[in-house]
Amino acid sequence: MDAIVIGRVREFLDVYRSGNLEEALKKLRELEDFVERLLSVTRDAKALALALNVYMAIPLYEDMIKIKMKIEKA
Repeated sequence: MDAIVIGRVREFLDVYRSGNLEEALKKLRELEDFVERLLSVTRDAKALALALNVYMAIPLYEDMIKIKMKIEKA
């Protein structure tokens, strides 16, 4: 389960680092949906801890993406 979470995070980070902010925001939403579903169904403590850490970081990345998008438009 951990590998799946880490893979999803890597997918998002690859898109984010590529500079395609609109696609990164889309991937972030997909990651958020995935982690929310995972948190509601898994009983694996390690996977829960990892998913919770990812879930807590999502708003920070969302803010960073939105700020970068505003800077690019200016």
